[in-house]
Amino acid sequence: MKRKLGIIVLCISIVALLSSAGIWMYNTWDENRAGDSADLTTQLLYDAIAEVVTENSVKYIGYTSLPSSESAENTPSLVEINGEFYLGVINIPAFSLELPVNNEWSDERLEKSPCRYMGDITRSMVISAHNYNSHFGRISNLAVGDKIIITDVIGNKHWYNVELLDTLHETEISAMINSPYDLTLFTCTLDRRHRTTIRCNKMNLKNTPYPEYAIVQGQINGNVLLIQKYLNIIGSIQPAISYLEEDGSFGPATYEAVQKFQELYELAVDGSIGYLTWNKIVEVYNSLQ
Repeated sequence: MKRKLGIIVLCISIVALLSSAGIWMYNTWDENRAGDSADLTTQLLYDAIAEVVTENSVKYIGYTSLPSSESAENTPSLVEINGEFYLGVINIPAFSLELPVNNEWSDERLEKSPCRYMGDITRSMVISAHNYNSHFGRISNLAVGDKIIITDVIGNKHWYNVELLDTLHETEISAMINSPYDLTLFTCTLDRRHRTTIRCNKMNLKNTPYPEYAIVQGQINGNVLLIQKYLNIIGSIQPAISYLEEDGSFGPATYEAVQKFQELYELAVDGSIGYLTWNKIVEVYNSLQ
């Protein structure tokens, strides 16, 4: 009797183990599928954006879900890919993550990419995504001061600063969509009863304050990306500053460009961006706008 009971317990344990392994394998497959789908769509979006910028014309349709009081002339356009309409690409430099943003929200669409839940780029926008690591699964690791960039389909980059990290209950829909912030990102927690919520405001690139910590070689974040953008603009009048790939990664090329800037503007040449170097870069950038 004890032997039979032991065999039954062993069988149950094996079934449970196999079930857990099956769930893990499915989740891993689903995560990879979602990431691959988003990567492909992002590349197609960037190709379409490059075509629009090159031709200096917009060939795509405008929003159809705006209230009639909204001016269609002031709203960005959309790009159609495989029957879906996308408003642009969201870039989260802290994770080296770029994702397409579908213009319409649905459970099915969330399986492939983040979706616009409410609003749009011209006003308060709320973007939802699955908690895949390849989508919004890591946004709880963002910090106040991190940067978010949305590239619309006519090539404009909209910069946002992370202002608040919050957790809302699944029933707090009104609090989610009615906020004073320019951009909200959210995803469900693992228990699916709460929503990890990131609140952001648009940045004025001409008045960007020092982030209160030195930007140094080896960092990967939005502040590095911002400095790369500034230095590329400054390079238009200072050919000694080589053009940088705007990838948010402070590598050797960015280090050399910072050193060259410091040399040109008579700052301490150490390759790091402290308070004085940051403010001088912003000052020179502003003079060119």
